[in-house]
Amino acid sequence: MISKIIDHICDLHRVLVANVCCPLIYRFLTSTVDRSTEILHLEIVPSGARFTFGGASAGNNTESNTPVTLYIDNPIHFCWLMILDRKIGLGEAYMAGDWRAEPNPIELLKLLIRAKKQTTPYNSSLTTLQRTSRRLIQIISGLVTYIQHRIKDNTVSQSARNIREHYDLGNDMFSLFLDSSMTYSCAIFKDPSISAKTINYDNLHKAQIKKIDSLLTMLDLNSEDHVLEIGCGWGSCAIRGVQQSGCRWTGLTISREQLEWARNKVDEANLNQRINLKYQDYRLTKGIFTKIISIEMIEAVGQAFLPQYFQIISDRLTSGGTAVLQAIICPDIYYDRYCRSSDFIKKYIFPGGHMPSIGAITTSLPTDLTMTRITHIGRHYATTLEYWYNSYTRIQVWIIKIDEGSLLCKEYFLKCMDVTREGYHLSWLLPKLPSSVAVLLLSLLSALCKRSH
Repeated sequence: MISKIIDHICDLHRVLVANVCCPLIYRFLTSTVDRSTEILHLEIVPSGARFTFGGASAGNNTESNTPVTLYIDNPIHFCWLMILDRKIGLGEAYMAGDWRAEPNPIELLKLLIRAKKQTTPYNSSLTTLQRTSRRLIQIISGLVTYIQHRIKDNTVSQSARNIREHYDLGNDMFSLFLDSSMTYSCAIFKDPSISAKTINYDNLHKAQIKKIDSLLTMLDLNSEDHVLEIGCGWGSCAIRGVQQSGCRWTGLTISREQLEWARNKVDEANLNQRINLKYQDYRLTKGIFTKIISIEMIEAVGQAFLPQYFQIISDRLTSGGTAVLQAIICPDIYYDRYCRSSDFIKKYIFPGGHMPSIGAITTSLPTDLTMTRITHIGRHYATTLEYWYNSYTRIQVWIIKIDEGSLLCKEYFLKCMDVTREGYHLSWLLPKLPSSVAVLLLSLLSALCKRSH
């Protein structure tokens, strides 16, 4: 009896794969890849079905593009997740082990991005009933995901929980792929076009130090300054800034793992008299500072809290002072749609995370703060991520010790490579007027000036 039930289940599985999953996957890849110059090989493993898509002209089997093979090991679950939401579903299916790619998943993602620019949307190949059914499922799924994201809004109490989900996975894990300075943000390379595979990892450290030095140059520090760092990470910027200028430095973090590491590094550098690192939300800090710096922390602020974030910068910054920020941004043209939806990074990598646009930043500034210059350094982020991704073999060792953390890192690498190829990363300077003109470098490097009263 049991064997018959198992046989029926196996038969049903084969029918679903052959008559539902294979056609869906075939239709999706046909509309996505087939009219492009890319070439993608597909194997649906349970059925043994094999297909080749693309090659409208030259194809992608060239020195600059790598041929890609997609293996789908669990087509039923893969299709279900992709129907719910392709943006999140592809990453969720990867997490579940539903698919793999050769030579690696990054090459598949890059191929899909290139092909997307050359082909018609997937929905155009569906019937009206199919489009309506698919849209209804996506609306329900999107509503659930949106509510999940809104629940993680960055209030003072929720921010600490959001940060713990990502940064408190363990310093040992982050040390496996970050450089020795433990800098977890876009570096600035001498030549970002050179592949990270051909350079030793000492160059990543040099590039991170170059980025830190660029930000410190924008701050124009001297021994009389008192700097507030919102989101001090593992302390590398604080230590280098004080070593170079002799200033005083107050750093804030809501990650206890980071705080413990950073305080130990400050002790080793004998800078306890100049550097004060606190476990404190930026909204609760007091005092007036001559300079403020915040490196890729604004993404943890949240859309609703952007005006408050900049008002606090203004409140904490002395008249005529300067703030320097580095941020990952969303292009203004996509920002409204981005705000209405959730995505893989918001759901799994940075809970409560939000990439502001330049327009959103500008409209959030209080009247006494003026953004002076912006420089885009997105190409440098792609290279930074390539370095981190190429450390993945070391991270795999950590899977034994921290399964969820290893998955988060894996997903972060995969999706961020997608984002940096299509998106922007910025650094900017915000002086409180009047102030000397600041230099901008982008992830976005940006400067704000506060007007003198």
